Amino acid sequence: MPRAVRPSRLAHVTRGRCQPRLLSEQRGSVLLATLMMCLGLSATALALATVADLSRLLIVEDELARQTLSQADVGLASVVWAATEKPLARTLEVPGLAYARIEESPGAAPFSMVLVAGVPVDGGSLEVRARLERAADGIDLPDRALVAANANAAEGRLLADMVCGSGETPARVSLRSPSPLSAHSSSLEVDFGRAWALDEGQVVVLEQAADVSSSRVVLAEVGLAGRPQLRAAQGTAPECPVLVVGGRGVPLDLTGFGDLYGVALAGDLGVRLEGTTLYGGVFTSGEVRFGQSGRILDSPTVRRWASTASLPVVRLVPGTRRDVVVGGGG
Repeated sequence: MPRAVRPSRLAHVTRGRCQPRLLSEQRGSVLLATLMMCLGLSATALALATVADLSRLLIVEDELARQTLSQADVGLASVVWAATEKPLARTLEVPGLAYARIEESPGAAPFSMVLVAGVPVDGGSLEVRARLERAADGIDLPDRALVAANANAAEGRLLADMVCGSGETPARVSLRSPSPLSAHSSSLEVDFGRAWALDEGQVVVLEQAADVSSSRVVLAEVGLAGRPQLRAAQGTAPECPVLVVGGRGVPLDLTGFGDLYGVALAGDLGVRLEGTTLYGGVFTSGEVRFGQSGRILDSPTVRRWASTASLPVVRLVPGTRRDVVVGGGG
């Protein structure tokens, strides 16, 4: 009869035979887990790299789009200004644009136009269409009949005699410092210390407006010692006032015009008014020289025109702009 094996020995044999198999299975599981983890990390890295590449591509595309729209905005500004002085349905030469023209707008409001402009893009152009309308704007001015650094006149004349109000309303005057001419008068309100000057941006706008044939903005001629050349009917009545702007480097010479309806703007070299009665107002950072007969009769109507309707403008009608890619620009 065979001899029975003791349990302790059987367990020892069993452990000895099973240990290599268990260890092999554990090593395989660890290797598989490591491989899966590496694959996961690789996939994550690839996804992050793809996202980064797409982000860079989107940034580049967005920058190109911004540049194109910026170029379109600059070109539109040029076309809008050209529309102020050019006839309708005329092709315009505008730097940076493939083409530009202004067409009539059938059935639209009076003075309404359609702008058509092409902005070059890759293989084609971005066509911009928008409605334009003619309007009027003005230049911000103080609510005064006279703003100046100082006033000068012939002996015996007072400011109250040279600047008169409208009806029973006293004229309002601002000077940079007190003047012997500014004696107290019930027909005149004078304050001191107020500073006023044309800034460079306003000068540019006024110079551009003076180039428009229908404009009532007139620049003083530097070659004519600062004397403006008024066209027929300009400044001869309250219905057709004029905005006169002093030239650079010379005083504004308004002497000898008789009755003149309008507003005078000048820099540090001031304004001369001998022989002229100006119905409107004078604004200068220099001195006003009235001489023996120069006068200012305050006209709120004329000054309001200068502040709100003296500058002809053409502007885009809000909500009418449409951008369409033409050709291979998509």
